[in-house]
Amino acid sequence: VIRQRAFSSYSKGDLDNAILGFEDILKIYEEIGDVNGQVPALFSLGLLNEEKGNVKKSQKYFFKAHCYFPKH
Repeated sequence: VIRQRAFSSYSKGDLDNAILGFEDILKIYEEIGDVNGQVPALFSLGLLNEEKGNVKKSQKYFFKAHCYFPKH
């Protein structure tokens, strides 16, 4: 449900709520220790923040995703 709301917010151009949704998703995956779930959430947060113009923040998310899977 959270993912669908985040995608819906994005499709409506509401980047702020899309980011909040993916932050919630990331938090859940971190709490349960699911790295395979964290990486797509981190990548999505990187893209969303980049689109919003938050370059430093986007780089932080991309770097963290890269640390989990350095060959990608």
